[in-house]
Amino acid sequence: MGSVEDLLSWGVFLRFAAIGTYAAAFVSYASRLAVQKLKLDRIATGFAALGVSAHTAYLVTRWIAAGQIEIIAGWPLLTIGIVMGGMWANEAWGRFWGWDPKETWALITWVVYAGYLHTRITLGWAGKRPAAIAVFAFAVVVFTFMGVNLGLTGEGLHTYGAG
Repeated sequence: MGSVEDLLSWGVFLRFAAIGTYAAAFVSYASRLAVQKLKLDRIATGFAALGVSAHTAYLVTRWIAAGQIEIIAGWPLLTIGIVMGGMWANEAWGRFWGWDPKETWALITWVVYAGYLHTRITLGWAGKRPAAIAVFAFAVVVFTFMGVNLGLTGEGLHTYGAG
């Protein structure tokens, strides 16, 4: 495949690409929850009375619905990134998986997004429930990225802010 540095570079790139798609999905789903919470459909009706085009309303609806597509695109990137990280760890430390806090939370992130995809694709959930799962899942991503690095999960190879 290449050198250890290539594995690290591609693995990091894929994980950051996944985080980017999850961030975009978070914005979409958080907006959806806000729209439902604030009942902005009434406000949209008022805007329509003021002459705001139906096309603008359609674009907002499509933007909110894009969250699912972004998560579907991000999940395989995260999967490949985790596997490549394990391959790099095997070359660097002699083990593929060691239950380090970062590895464990990456797996938790993967499982939460797999649960989201399962509820959307297999169970056919729509509306608030998958939106809430997607928002929660992004909170797990942020914790995996920041919380573990800052030492909130204890000591590990990926803990940089502890002590």
